[in-house]
Amino acid sequence: MMMTRLFKHRAFIDAVKLLSVALAYFVCGRLGLALPSVDSHITLIWLPTGIAVAALLRWGYICWPGIFLGALATNYSIDSSPLLDSCIALGNTAGPLLAAWVLQRLKFQGALDRARDISFLVAAAVLGMLASASAGVISLRLFGVLPAQNSGLAWLSWWAGDVVGVLMAVPLLLNISFPQFKYAWAHRVEFLAWTSLTLVLGWGVFFLNNDSHALPLVFTLLPLVVWAAMRFGVTGSSLAVLLPAGMATVATSLGSGPFRTVATEHGLFVLWLYLATLVLVNLMVAALQAGRKRAEVTARQVELQFRQIFEQHNSIMLLIDPASGMIVDANMAASRFYGYSPEHLRNMNIGQINTLSPEQVEGFLERMLKEKDSSFIVTHCLSGGEIRTVEVQCSLLEVAGRTLFLPIIHDVTERRAVEQSIQEAKERVEITFNGSPNAEIISRLYDGHITDINNAFTQLSGYTKQELMGNIILDFNFWIDLEVRRKYVDELESKGLCVNFEAQFKRKDGSIFTGSLSAGLTTIQGVRHIVATILDITERKIIERKNDVLVRRHQALMKSALEGIHIMDMRGNIVEFNDTFCQMLGYTREEAAKLSVADWDAQWSPAELMERFKQLITVDGALFETRHRRKDGTVIDVEVSITGADIDGEHYLYAASRDIIARKKAEIELRNSEQKSRMLMDNAADAVFVADPATENLLYINERFEFALGYSRAELVGNNMFELVTPAFRDVYRERFRGIVQSGGVTTREIRLNRKDGTHVSFEMNAATLPDGTLYGACRNITERKLADEALRIAAVTFNTQEAIMITAPDGRILRVNQSFHDITGYGSDEVVGQSPRILQSGRHNEAFFQAMWSTLLDTGKWAGEVWDKRKDGSVYPKSMTITAVYNGQKQVSHYVAVFRDISNLKQSEQEIHQLAFYDALTKLPNRRLLLDRLQQAMATGSRSGRYGALLFLDLDHFKTINDTRGHAAGDELLVAVASRLHACVREGDSVARMGGDEFVVVLENLSSIENEAAALTESVAEKILGELDKPYVLSGFECLSTVSIGVSLFRGHLESAADLLQHTDVAMYQAKAQGRNAIRFFDPHMQTALQARATLEADLRQALEKQQFRLQYQIQVDRLRRPLGAEVLLRWEHPQRGLIPPDEFIPLAEETGLIVPIGLWVLQTACAQLGKWQNDALTRDLTLAVNVSAKQFRQVDFVAYVQRALQESGAKPTHLKL
Repeated sequence: MMMTRLFKHRAFIDAVKLLSVALAYFVCGRLGLALPSVDSHITLIWLPTGIAVAALLRWGYICWPGIFLGALATNYSIDSSPLLDSCIALGNTAGPLLAAWVLQRLKFQGALDRARDISFLVAAAVLGMLASASAGVISLRLFGVLPAQNSGLAWLSWWAGDVVGVLMAVPLLLNISFPQFKYAWAHRVEFLAWTSLTLVLGWGVFFLNNDSHALPLVFTLLPLVVWAAMRFGVTGSSLAVLLPAGMATVATSLGSGPFRTVATEHGLFVLWLYLATLVLVNLMVAALQAGRKRAEVTARQVELQFRQIFEQHNSIMLLIDPASGMIVDANMAASRFYGYSPEHLRNMNIGQINTLSPEQVEGFLERMLKEKDSSFIVTHCLSGGEIRTVEVQCSLLEVAGRTLFLPIIHDVTERRAVEQSIQEAKERVEITFNGSPNAEIISRLYDGHITDINNAFTQLSGYTKQELMGNIILDFNFWIDLEVRRKYVDELESKGLCVNFEAQFKRKDGSIFTGSLSAGLTTIQGVRHIVATILDITERKIIERKNDVLVRRHQALMKSALEGIHIMDMRGNIVEFNDTFCQMLGYTREEAAKLSVADWDAQWSPAELMERFKQLITVDGALFETRHRRKDGTVIDVEVSITGADIDGEHYLYAASRDIIARKKAEIELRNSEQKSRMLMDNAADAVFVADPATENLLYINERFEFALGYSRAELVGNNMFELVTPAFRDVYRERFRGIVQSGGVTTREIRLNRKDGTHVSFEMNAATLPDGTLYGACRNITERKLADEALRIAAVTFNTQEAIMITAPDGRILRVNQSFHDITGYGSDEVVGQSPRILQSGRHNEAFFQAMWSTLLDTGKWAGEVWDKRKDGSVYPKSMTITAVYNGQKQVSHYVAVFRDISNLKQSEQEIHQLAFYDALTKLPNRRLLLDRLQQAMATGSRSGRYGALLFLDLDHFKTINDTRGHAAGDELLVAVASRLHACVREGDSVARMGGDEFVVVLENLSSIENEAAALTESVAEKILGELDKPYVLSGFECLSTVSIGVSLFRGHLESAADLLQHTDVAMYQAKAQGRNAIRFFDPHMQTALQARATLEADLRQALEKQQFRLQYQIQVDRLRRPLGAEVLLRWEHPQRGLIPPDEFIPLAEETGLIVPIGLWVLQTACAQLGKWQNDALTRDLTLAVNVSAKQFRQVDFVAYVQRALQESGAKPTHLKL
């Protein structure tokens, strides 16, 4: 509820403010419009603008609706045009808003007691009122209210009236307050006298004086303005200046006063200047007066404060005359310290309390006078003769117009003694700190900045002291785990004592080490610091980890091992054992701990055991079988694995015993079973084998197996059984045999194995897994049965194949055809049986073709190839045909069998595949694959001929824009058009390909054996392509433009791979795009540099004439007696950056570009001028001058006329000029 009431109260106050602003704006506006100037909307002084700016500054931007409403009401009251009035009101609102915003940005202070605040107010008024004046005049013009010829005057009057209104109203409204009214009331008599005098003088100047030549009289009011500014403050003076300003404005609007002239614009401008002058003079004087009063008050306060501080301060203070060194004044602290009364001190010289010589005292006085603020330590003598060390801080002070020294003196005798002790202790600590072998570091607790490190820390971390000091250790990633560091700092802060941590750290070179960190907190110069010592324990931690791993492994081994593990010393006494060892011998752990090896070994005597121990300790390890005696007396067979070890100089034997009673029994049973099984398998009628599924090796084969495959038992047993299988089927057989092993039952399979002679044998195999996990197989040879079944299937299926079959007699008569023959040729069996195959001939093959066919068939018995034949309907088709001769028992041909198939679709597919594989479907250009092939050919050709080729990579600029805005169909049309234009730009032997998207590649071959010429030719082709592709395209009825960026790379031979060349051109193309698109860029850095240098030189050459960079030098010509006859002109180019450029660098370029003509004409003109000067000198008048002229100059039509004009202008004799 309280918040609601506060909100309603605030809203009420804001509403009152808005209404007040609107009402004040309206009332002042109506008063101002009562005196219009150029138009009914324009007046000489517009105080509402000042009211608006003051309201915005005092109450904020919330007042702008009130300003707008007041302006709207004011304008509506004079013309009743809502739209015009709204436009003018908007301008009247915008101007104050702009001015207020500028003042707030400039941090304007409304008290106006500083000159800069007055400047800010003037600047904001001038700037802000540009908006209101412009908006108002434009509105009047648009609505036809203001004639065009009056626009300039109207704008000036509007702007001037607004500016003056701001300057007059804002100071008053910003400073008006109850204290100001109270101050004015206190001076009411003076204010009334000022008002009366101003009214009288103003009435005479502005109403009774109509002479424009008496304009200087208006400045008689300036003293009155100054009077008001100095006596009545900012508020009173601002209110007072309204009186003369108002009188001048009213008189001018009524046609009276010195400002009413024939030229209205001139009069208004002078009036505005006068009003602005009144306001500014008023404000400046008021500000200066306020500043002076503020300075006087401040000076009095400072002097009073100084005396209080000087007298009451606990520090020793003196005032000393710099010239004489006499003590002018001394406070009570000085009296107490020196033991003299203040009056006695005021009669002493500074030299009397110093232990210095007079010269030294004089030197100190000069130094203090020169430095103004100085500090030094000296010794002073007290009244009792005691010498004390003091620190003096001296400064200059102006007191009552005199310059005096103010030394503030502190007794530092005890402090100096303590500092000396501290310095000595610090030096001892520094020696200890830097000499410590442990790495030590000191850092501030609150921000981690390093304040000191010792030499050992720099060696440990790898950083120098300069790198670390003043920085934070975290910036160097020294801590690997920041969480560990956080805990370390937290523990330090909580305990405040020494803490110890182990953490990992990183050196400067990136290596990581483990450190033991000991740290504590200390206070240095009032700041808490961490002092830490770090010891590298990396090696120790590695050893500890290894020992820990060994211990854990040992414990795990002892606990989980199935063997009886026991450790014995060299006397056979048991040292350590596991539970399995106790269970094996039947002892408890307590009983086993007291045993010796002789107590359980049943095979060797104690003496033999000791001898065997000596042997075992010298070997790496031993495995043997022996017999152990259990607690109950029974003897068991065991297998023992034993090894020796040396621990701390003592020898021990580590032994592991395994009970092998069951294994021994099983071995006997297995041998008996194997003997029985071997007898059965050796006498079996089938081929039998036994194999190990894990190793895939054959363990056993019988004689039948040897006979069936032709291998001996020695050749197969122990080798991989799948070596007998064709390699392509080995994985399949492995899966089959794996299935047999997994099933566990008897499985029947057909297998085919390779004989030793290379032939194959088919078996029907019954296989099963034996109890020991081996695979047993009994195989019956079914090879002959398989061959017979195969022959029957082939005979049944072959003739009904999908390929056409035709059987003929030896004389060529057709005996039989199959259904596929009818499907392909259209002929039925009844139509062709008895006929000759010639009815199928298409006529495409000549007689030589068929003679070659029969020759091959008769010689080899077989012919195969492609033939074009004719169907029954007359259509011709290609077919792939094989003819085979069939012989009888007498080796004579009994039949010919022709097998063929229609390959029409294959031929068509091959053509389509070739097109798709090597050509772009849209543009029909070669694709990337064919391009690479042609590029390889071009590189090979270049390698043989020694000529350069070029690869151009083109990418259309802004192709995506066309594709997105006009659709993919238009994009495709553009790509086809580009392909066509590219073909027109290259030679017949060159290649154009599309790489995909909007990328094309051009391969130029056989350019030149000289690299520069090849580059020039390539650039010419590229420029041609740029020109062609820059022409407009008409796509689906609309015209568009598209440019291209080109990357170029030269090649010769196989110095680079095709892929590298493509990559180079791609990079160059992107460089061309980076240059702004529609450009050419060579990849080759040297060539690119050369081309750029040439282009740069050409550009500079074109500017050299107008920049007057050419110089002429004259090489003298003499006769035999070395007498001068004349001179030859030599042209030199003095480049501002490159210096003197030799003629052989730029003359050929000038010839090539045609610049030689203007350059030559300049040379000729300059040479003739020089020749004319020589002829005016008696020493040189007979000299001739030779000028080299280019052939291109001679071909100029006006060359002769130009030479004549140059001679005529220079006055040189034609006979002295040699061309």
